[in-house]
Amino acid sequence: MRKPLNLAVISICCLAIISVACSFPFFQGSEEEIVIPTLAPQVITVLVTAVPEDTAADSAATPASTAIVVMDVDWDDQWTIWMGDSSKGYTIDFLVQGDNVSGSTVLTNHNSISFIGTIQEDGGTVIGTWENTDGTDGEFTMYMDESEDLFTGRLSSSSAFCGSRDSSIKPSTCFK
Repeated sequence: MRKPLNLAVISICCLAIISVACSFPFFQGSEEEIVIPTLAPQVITVLVTAVPEDTAADSAATPASTAIVVMDVDWDDQWTIWMGDSSKGYTIDFLVQGDNVSGSTVLTNHNSISFIGTIQEDGGTVIGTWENTDGTDGEFTMYMDESEDLFTGRLSSSSAFCGSRDSSIKPSTCFK
């Protein structure tokens, strides 16, 4: 009679230990929230000093200042892009951090292509590099149009590169 009672007590103790042990985490990770800071686009005004030709020899002449207003462009968004002569459009999310633009997309051959560029002083031009997971890479240039919904450009100076923010229709002019 003693044996079944001992076995029952041991079983209950084991179940109690297991249930208590399962309620406490064995590993506590310190997962921190990752915050990617982004800045809103800003208008940049550049002052250019022009020296008239007829007063260039006269060092006492005061040069006139000319203000150049720069486009306030928001490149940050989801775009459909086209590369080369292909009619296949790819969806890409461009992320803007300061004056840097980056984005990547998966191509039909299961490779991916990434773009990392710098917004130029005019605000409407991005120049940077692209890299494909197939080992190819090169440079790219994007020129935003006035509507800020289309850009034209080029990949490696010889292939067309363009994009549309609000449409999945390839712009009529893609190479610039």
